[in-house]
Amino acid sequence: MILRRLAVRDFRRFERFEVGFAPGLNVVVGTNEAGKSTLREAITLALFQDPKTTDRKVLGLRRWRASSQFAVELEFEADGRSYLLAKDFQARTARLEERGSGETLEDARAVERRIKELLGLGSRATFESTVRVSQREITQLRDGPGIADSLQKLVTGGEQDIQASRVLEELDRALGALRTTSSSNPGPLAVLPGRLAAKESAAVLKRQSLARAEEARAGLAAAQEALAETRRDLEEKEAVERDCAERFRLEDELAKAREAEERLAGKAERAAALEEAVARAERELERYAAVLAVPSEQAAEVASLEVQAARAAAPSADLAAQAGRPPLRVAWLAAAAGLALVGLVGGALYPPLLALLLIGVGLLAWELRRARSGAVDEAALAVRIRAEEQQRSAESAAARLSAVLAAAGCGQAAEFRAKRLRAEELRRQLGEDRARLEGLLAGQTLADVEAERRAASRRARDLAERLDEPRMRLAKLDQVAYRRLTADIEGLRARVDSLGKQVEDLRVTVLANQAGVDEVHSLEEEAQELRDQLAAAEERQQVLRLARQVLDEARLASMVSAKDVLEGELGGLIAEITGGRYRQVVVDPSKLSIQVLSPDRGELVGASLDGDLSTGTVEQLYLAARLAIARLLAGGRRPPFILDDPFVTFDGTRTKAALALCKRLSAEHQVLLFTCHQAYRAAADHVVELPALAE
Repeated sequence: MILRRLAVRDFRRFERFEVGFAPGLNVVVGTNEAGKSTLREAITLALFQDPKTTDRKVLGLRRWRASSQFAVELEFEADGRSYLLAKDFQARTARLEERGSGETLEDARAVERRIKELLGLGSRATFESTVRVSQREITQLRDGPGIADSLQKLVTGGEQDIQASRVLEELDRALGALRTTSSSNPGPLAVLPGRLAAKESAAVLKRQSLARAEEARAGLAAAQEALAETRRDLEEKEAVERDCAERFRLEDELAKAREAEERLAGKAERAAALEEAVARAERELERYAAVLAVPSEQAAEVASLEVQAARAAAPSADLAAQAGRPPLRVAWLAAAAGLALVGLVGGALYPPLLALLLIGVGLLAWELRRARSGAVDEAALAVRIRAEEQQRSAESAAARLSAVLAAAGCGQAAEFRAKRLRAEELRRQLGEDRARLEGLLAGQTLADVEAERRAASRRARDLAERLDEPRMRLAKLDQVAYRRLTADIEGLRARVDSLGKQVEDLRVTVLANQAGVDEVHSLEEEAQELRDQLAAAEERQQVLRLARQVLDEARLASMVSAKDVLEGELGGLIAEITGGRYRQVVVDPSKLSIQVLSPDRGELVGASLDGDLSTGTVEQLYLAARLAIARLLAGGRRPPFILDDPFVTFDGTRTKAALALCKRLSAEHQVLLFTCHQAYRAAADHVVELPALAE
């Protein structure tokens, strides 16, 4: 068989990928994670895997985030014919098409049978143990019994030894059936001893039960009488304990009710005091309603207006002094302009400053008129104008102050300030008292609190009356007496439990030991029948073991020919790989274990990783064994050899020898050598370069 093309879709790392092969030695080179293992797995799945599988491990090979399951296609040649093998694990279909003839197989089992015929290998396990060589599993030969049977059939040319193997399997199954412990169908040798022991024990127990039944009946009557008396005593003391517990509960509730009554009384008292304080503040604030009605802006002007009005009452002495001064035209003009500007700007913020605007305009007008008329006494005129303006400003301030005081019902500014300050203080105190009252009542009214207090008082009175009842007075115990009572009750309960268990045990003993003589005889007969069955099963086991021993010895004797053929093929291959150092090989075909003659020690040594041989030599032996077994089992067919970098532990000389062997074998068997080493390219007939993994 020569593989020509492999294509995958949504398989592991590949969304879509296709690779071609050629006859001879194909070296598939790729870095780590480039997809070498993926392609080997795809070839195995294409050849052997049923696409209808539900195996999670197989279906888990689908590419991450792919919307559907994967598919594989494999084109190959066999017996001079071209084939296309396609498996779609989403559609769950398999198809094997023979190019040219038009013959197509679409049944998965028929496809599998045809592939095995073309390969010359009987199972997937044999394929993976021979022609597919993985470096990690090179020393593990799976399907040992199946390969051994196939080798024997190939060498003997008949079915006799194979049938012997099947008979051995049947004998093993029959022996296993005798001993199996399966819950669904246990073997007689597994269950009969236990059943026999159980029957014998049951017969002995039944005899003993006849004696125990009479003894139990006598003890049952005494235990029942003691139990009844103890229960009466317990009921009396439990009634007293319940009354005591009820009294403790009522006393606790009474304490809580009185505490609530006291707390609610205090709450009501504090709430009433706060309500009275709020009412007083509200009444007093009513007397200051006129003062509070004055806007805050006007109230803030009262002090300023009072000062202005006071200054207006006394004319400035400086004005008269300035009358005899020399006239200063430029100074007067600058002063007039400044007053007008200040009055214009400040009047928007503080209206009384508008008077300065009027004064400035008046001075300007006076200066201009003086300049036109040529008046001589300019200083006197200026003094008179300023005096008039000052008088008008004072009169305006006095009028505004009188209006504010009249509205507030006050005669003097000092009185207004005192009343305003007291009103503000009352208003702040009123807000604080109202907040405290709301926090105290928490949405309730004083009437609600008082109603709760009365309810708590009634509850306390009712509880006190209940505690004064005769039954509750009798239940008044101190803590020491109550603890003694509860201890007595616990002791009585434990005794009731103990006596109750004793009564039940005695009743069960009586019921369980009512067996008669006839029942004992029946158990003894059943035990004898089980003894007979066990003896027959043991005899059958001896016969089967003897038959298996004789047949196995005969089968092993006939394996000599298969052993010789395999050893000859294997010896030639290992000699070629090791340069003739190892030539003589001994194989146990039934187990596929290998021994090789050591030239250093002159004796056979086992090919195992924990033995005397190096890891490289052991792997070389198993590589040769796989190739030899595959060539023998193929029976004239030529399956491809798929090698996963099997030369990792080989030294340079043996690596070259192994490559030369692969090159020689590739003349008959196509060889696919998957590796990350570029050095193998020189020996290849065809090189496949796998793209590196994208970042």
